[in-house]
Amino acid sequence: MLEWIQAWWPVVGGIWSLTLFLGLVTWVKWSFRQQFATRVDLANEVEARRELEARVERHAQVIDGLPTREQFHQLDRQLVALSGKLDTTNARLDRVDRIADRLEAWHLQGNRS
Repeated sequence: MLEWIQAWWPVVGGIWSLTLFLGLVTWVKWSFRQQFATRVDLANEVEARRELEARVERHAQVIDGLPTREQFHQLDRQLVALSGKLDTTNARLDRVDRIADRLEAWHLQGNRS
């Protein structure tokens, strides 16, 4: 038996070493695949990033077109001024309405003086 082990030891050792080496290579390859991204994954990420950058750019353009705080303040002042003018116009129209009511009543009474 000892002679058989001595005779076949290099073969058994070689097979054992090859098995360990292939197992190690397989494990390393599997580990790299789990840890690092593939080209397809990177391409997908690049495409997603481009889409997000395009969306951000579109939103930035929309925001640039919005009025500023100063413009809103000016608009508010103009609306307050317009409201005051409308109140004045309504007061004048109320006087004209009262005059029209008196004229209508005078005409309905038959122009009695």
